[in-house]
Amino acid sequence: MGKGLLVALATALLLLCRGVVPAGAVEIYVPDLKAKAGQKVVVPVMIDQAVKLAGVKLIMTYDARALQYMEGEKTKQTTSFMHIVNDRNPGRLIIVMAGARGITGHRIALVNINFQLKKNAPDTNTRLDFVTVQLMTEQLTEVKGTFKGGVIEIIP
Repeated sequence: MGKGLLVALATALLLLCRGVVPAGAVEIYVPDLKAKAGQKVVVPVMIDQAVKLAGVKLIMTYDARALQYMEGEKTKQTTSFMHIVNDRNPGRLIIVMAGARGITGHRIALVNINFQLKKNAPDTNTRLDFVTVQLMTEQLTEVKGTFKGGVIEIIP
């Protein structure tokens, strides 16, 4: 797929989806996890159901005092998507994914976000939340949905 097409898909996604997706049929979520201070944590960003999902924009927040962002990796289901993770502002990730053909399925991991849990993490729990979730089908129609953050329990 050419770079121009990828940019066009990402631009279309951003222009067509400008606000938080209202409540509806699908849910984006991260599961609750447990990890030790200093450990690498892989956080899967999940969708409960998808039908020809071809575009995703997520804004995720996390506590930069507890977690250091390492990288975002596509999953087996999203290998055909292009993806960009903007991590310029510690504590906030902007994740954009798009593909010419959508994906369909249940309980799909869209992207794995890799964090390093800092050795001096200040709390016993740290939250991962979504500020914005925008979803599009391959026909460029908006997918209604909800989103739910998760907790990483810091264990001794």
